[in-house]
Amino acid sequence: ALNAGCDEVVFVPGIRLTQNQNGEIVHFQKCSIYEQEFRLNHLLLPLCRRARVCTSREEAQSFWHEGCYPDGYTVEKPIDRHLMLDVMRAGAFKIIHPSPDSREKALKALGDDTIIITMRESAIRSQRNCNESAWIEAAHWLQAKGHKVAFIPDTDNPYKTFGDFMSIPAAAVDSACRLAVYDVAMLNMGINTGPLSLCFYSKRPLLYFKPVNASTKVTSEWFWRLCNIEPGSQPAWFTPFQKIVWEPEDDAETIIKYVGAWLDMHQAEQSEKVQEVACG
Repeated sequence: ALNAGCDEVVFVPGIRLTQNQNGEIVHFQKCSIYEQEFRLNHLLLPLCRRARVCTSREEAQSFWHEGCYPDGYTVEKPIDRHLMLDVMRAGAFKIIHPSPDSREKALKALGDDTIIITMRESAIRSQRNCNESAWIEAAHWLQAKGHKVAFIPDTDNPYKTFGDFMSIPAAAVDSACRLAVYDVAMLNMGINTGPLSLCFYSKRPLLYFKPVNASTKVTSEWFWRLCNIEPGSQPAWFTPFQKIVWEPEDDAETIIKYVGAWLDMHQAEQSEKVQEVACG
């Protein structure tokens, strides 16, 4: 929310309504009450520590004022807005940083040379999920090259393991931990999934696979263009070590091809730094 120019965040309880096939307005929730509370406390609030959490809509009314985001929002007649759309259109944002303590813990546990793979294996819109076998195959390839690899499981299944590779369940259920892990990683990889926003809107090294999925509007080519990012291009704020891979699938061959090229570029940069130090 800070990236939209807001200086205060308020969480308002509510009921989501949708229209069924018969045209009737019905209640719709992606998650159970328990899941909603868990995600609020462990995924959202750690990234927005000063947020106010209202217990009722009446309480939320006391915080409403003209100019609330999004434009036209009122507590009585709420409207939604895809925040990431506005951030990408603006091309400007404030990077969210981990606390020094959480970063130090992540660095101690992982070092600064681990490649992190974020998995999406959610029951929500499962068409968008990653190709698990391909990512494990790519991890074996990286391991054979001498690289350390760790997986962050999906929040829906945080204790899932991926062969003999390190898995970080704490990062799957706590955004503060996830942010610290991403911050110390040599490289972060995964598909188009929400948690990788912490790398996408930053300068953290990133390979972002399968950005387009026609199953939902917010992963369609139409949506990318709406965000002023033409499919095939890169966001203006990306560094050379951040890349959207505009291939249609996250198969092992594609992953290995692009991570191999990234590692070559990274090695070349490290060699240049060593030469600069040697030359004084």
